[in-house]
Amino acid sequence: MNRQTVRIDSLSAYDDVEVRYSTWLKMITDLMEPQNLFLILGRGTGKTTDYLSERLMNICYEMPHSYIALVGNTYTNLLKNVVPAIIEGWNRKGWIEGIHYVVDEAPPDHFDKPYKQPFEYKHTISTFTGNFFNYISMDTPSSGAGNSYQHLAGDETKYLEKTRIDRLFPALRGDPTIFGKSPYYLGVTFTTDHPNIIMPGEYDWILDKQKEMKQQQIKYLLQISLELNKTLASAIKAGRKRNKKLLSTLQNKMKKLSVLKQRLRKGSTFFYKASSFVNVNVLRLDFFKTALAALGEIEFNTAVLSQAPQVEAGQRFYVAFDNSHIYEDGIIRENYYRYKTGDDAETFSTDLKYCIPNKTLEIGADFGNMISMVVGQTQGNQIRILKNIFSVSQKTEKVCEKFLKFFAHHKHKVIDLYFDRSANAYEEVGRDWANEMRKFLEEWPDGTKTGWTVNLMSRGQGNIEQDLEFKFMKAIMNRNYRELPELLIDKYQCRQLISSMNVAKQIVKKNAKNITKIFKDKSSEKLPKEKLPMYSTNMCDALKYLICRRPWLKLYKGKQKDFSDPEVLG
Repeated sequence: MNRQTVRIDSLSAYDDVEVRYSTWLKMITDLMEPQNLFLILGRGTGKTTDYLSERLMNICYEMPHSYIALVGNTYTNLLKNVVPAIIEGWNRKGWIEGIHYVVDEAPPDHFDKPYKQPFEYKHTISTFTGNFFNYISMDTPSSGAGNSYQHLAGDETKYLEKTRIDRLFPALRGDPTIFGKSPYYLGVTFTTDHPNIIMPGEYDWILDKQKEMKQQQIKYLLQISLELNKTLASAIKAGRKRNKKLLSTLQNKMKKLSVLKQRLRKGSTFFYKASSFVNVNVLRLDFFKTALAALGEIEFNTAVLSQAPQVEAGQRFYVAFDNSHIYEDGIIRENYYRYKTGDDAETFSTDLKYCIPNKTLEIGADFGNMISMVVGQTQGNQIRILKNIFSVSQKTEKVCEKFLKFFAHHKHKVIDLYFDRSANAYEEVGRDWANEMRKFLEEWPDGTKTGWTVNLMSRGQGNIEQDLEFKFMKAIMNRNYRELPELLIDKYQCRQLISSMNVAKQIVKKNAKNITKIFKDKSSEKLPKEKLPMYSTNMCDALKYLICRRPWLKLYKGKQKDFSDPEVLG
């Protein structure tokens, strides 16, 4: 059974007609039911709980027994946010758990069954229409392996990398003799707020989908859908008045319009971009005032007004940093089976594929208005950055507490800590940041031992000039010298670090000795606290101290004939 949206204001007088508020955009997407739907909507528009959830309900009614993939950037985000939001939308619209759907368990006997038997039910949804939903995340590539799907759907599309999504499209398949009549067959549904390409880790491929929309086809589809809806409303009223002749005429008209609509829906793509003002009647003006104050003008323009970001001028400091230094398969998916959908799912070091539990951990730390910690391991001729941790409270114990929780089950509890020269300098004025961090890593607040041993690796090391960092990091990332390690960073556990590296800019100016050198633009460290983790250079400075260690700098110095900076090595 297909659910047809009927906009009939005059029927509100009837007791058995449910009146709902809806925006004009929601109504036309419900009326048209295109095969492919791409929506860029501002905050507060109900992307997941309204648009996505109801469309998934309609797919279940029209294409029962099918497999549907729910796509997210991380597995924890699917479990904690995306899927619960979809289910919240279903509950608002009348579906009841246990009657219309079940989560993380085999469906009851009275449910229809999918067209093929699932292998497992953990982290899945089954509906009474026989539909089977499976979760696929970008940080667990194996989560989509081995299955075929008749429809793909995803929220927060701006976090989904195009190359990864493209790999999913071959999984859109299935018996056309079973599902081919539905225009939803082999279709996709993606929603998001506007991608901000200035923001690392956000992708704007969804904007290209506008080119796939055939405007004339969509115009015809909308016209036919509106006429069909109008005819359906008239038929309902004729039926209530028991006007059989008029009802028969209207029903014949509906059949013809329905056939035409089905033809137009097949192969249709609807792309639309709307600001939060599309839902202004519900959000009210105060929402926009509060959002502007909280987000700032740049983020407000993209997140609320759905405007393309303005790319700022300037050169990147980490010029050689690219996707070759980022790995995406760092999570052991099966470990997440300990959680149910809706749980406050968390990741720990035991969930990291490349964390060696019986090997020393190495930490780069940066202190100041934000305390940043980058955790890695040297593994052969590679250094893998496994996790970044931060606190904007300037409380060292907060960062250490997060570390101890995340790495609680690490077996070899030894840390090599690398830090800024300023941490040494502060020792002279009464606050020894490095020793303070060592204390909070080795002892609980009550003074009992945590079991960890911390080695302070940067004691006595001199200043690492930004010009040196620029050249050294470039050499590391370009693999100029095989004696230096290959740098690999976990895409999902180090989101703030990757962002910090991508937004860091260089400034070319003269130093105190009137020599032209390259500096890192540190103005971002004056941003509001909530923006520091993603937009400031604090986190990439923590990586600097981890990588620019004395043995590797010494090796680099030996490769540079014109290199002369004895202070660097302390």
